[in-house]
Amino acid sequence: MASDLNCKGALITYCLRKKIALKFDTPKQEGPSHDPKFTAHIYVNDELVGEACCGTKRMAENEAAKMALAKLQSQEQSGLPQVQPVYNPGTADQTREAEHQGSVDVYAQKNGESLDYMVIMNELSNKYQWSFTFIEVDRCGVQHAPEFSLRIKIGKTLYPIAKGKSKKQARKKAAYLALLELKNDYPKESLFQKISADVGGFVDESGSENSSVSESTGDKSADRRSSENGPAPTSSNEISFRGTSAVKSSTPGRLQSPLDDFDSITKLDSGSFGMVFKARHIVDKKFYAIKQIMLKDEKSVSEVKTLADLEHQNIVRYYHSWISEVCYSDWSCSSTERSETGSTKTWLFIKMELCDNGTLKTWIRDMKTIEKNRSLEIFRQIVDGVAYIHSKKQIHRDIKPANILFAEEGKIKIADFGLVTTMTGEHDDQALQRTQNTGTPSYMAPEQKKDTYENEVDIFPLGLILFELLWIYGSHHEKSYEWMKIRAGQLPEKFKTQNPYEESVIRKMLCEDPKGRPTACDLKKLFIENNLLVSKTV
Repeated sequence: MASDLNCKGALITYCLRKKIALKFDTPKQEGPSHDPKFTAHIYVNDELVGEACCGTKRMAENEAAKMALAKLQSQEQSGLPQVQPVYNPGTADQTREAEHQGSVDVYAQKNGESLDYMVIMNELSNKYQWSFTFIEVDRCGVQHAPEFSLRIKIGKTLYPIAKGKSKKQARKKAAYLALLELKNDYPKESLFQKISADVGGFVDESGSENSSVSESTGDKSADRRSSENGPAPTSSNEISFRGTSAVKSSTPGRLQSPLDDFDSITKLDSGSFGMVFKARHIVDKKFYAIKQIMLKDEKSVSEVKTLADLEHQNIVRYYHSWISEVCYSDWSCSSTERSETGSTKTWLFIKMELCDNGTLKTWIRDMKTIEKNRSLEIFRQIVDGVAYIHSKKQIHRDIKPANILFAEEGKIKIADFGLVTTMTGEHDDQALQRTQNTGTPSYMAPEQKKDTYENEVDIFPLGLILFELLWIYGSHHEKSYEWMKIRAGQLPEKFKTQNPYEESVIRKMLCEDPKGRPTACDLKKLFIENNLLVSKTV
């Protein structure tokens, strides 16, 4: 069992490796404002596996994750039937044989009961890389007999509303209604052949037919519409591990590309972390950044766990992730890696917001004149992002210009959370023991060469970045020659004259003693108080 401090992360890792769909409902607040209580619910494949009520959202989610993880691991150890993966690939021949014999229908429940539309929905989401969420439209009725109204949203499209005596029942009906409409868009998809348009045949959990389905479908074409404001953030905090394995093709023994649902694929970047591609999804026609990482251990999924918990305008947006037994071979995998015998390699793919307007590294390199207001605005956004990361008890550990991206309309995004780690608890006296020499040497804080440090390591590179935003070197050689002096806080005399206030703050950020550095929140206050940065709502 994972430590109580990291049960949520351990659960995400467990579900990722077991290839099962995991969803966190947003904790609901009850009680007075001075003594609130938050109730968290966790679902695996639409089954409630964890529930907890605590004084904070974070504690509630962690306790619910602890319960869910214990339940899943107990099922595994006891040999009881386990939660099945949302996608369990077999060979194409095996699938055709099962369908031909009629002996197995993975979507039908036992004893001739209705199809499990949630399972079908998850299966199709795997296949077409959809990311769907349930929207609660209404809740009425008395406490002992409530009625829930929900609908499914895929991208910008809203599907018909379904009603149920429980959220679980309403979800299944909403899935059914969405599948009925999607069936018209995918006439050749065999999975839709299982969906009957005879809504009178929809049977709920109690075995009775439900009229709310037929009422909802009466005007389904009018009810299906695009959201005016585009895709909204999911209210259920859903973590979507769609497409969790390499898809088998119709040719036995041949694995399809893990980016088979994308086209217009180009390489953006590569390094020790893996590779990043720009790719357009074949369904929504939008471009995304797809990051590919070889899974070696639990640390390899740290970026997914972190990004799934972060939502901020200055942090690159996470959509979902999946696992494949093959890499995208056009660029990224050597023939040795692909054909190495005696070992099975697994690859993690992360679908993220595309920010292809360049990096801060390139912007600084190409800077011809100093536009101080623009430079300070860029720095403000970086500080806002770092302050948010620290508020979530995380340490980035690799803040540098190459990991600062430009999005649309000049928006700054912090990227590359592959080296992120957790901060020490508020009441701990000593820093956690950490990996030594983690980060980029030229921007790495001095204490990162040791194995004990805290979030002050993210402040040190901010000092270097602020200096670079306000100073132009004549050549790369000159910068390399002077860089060690800058790291030691010895800034050029001309810089001190031109930027006296910034020079004093930079020296504090570059303080050799980590505890002598300002926090990210301190930096926001310092610049706002001196009217150097304009306060903006985060």
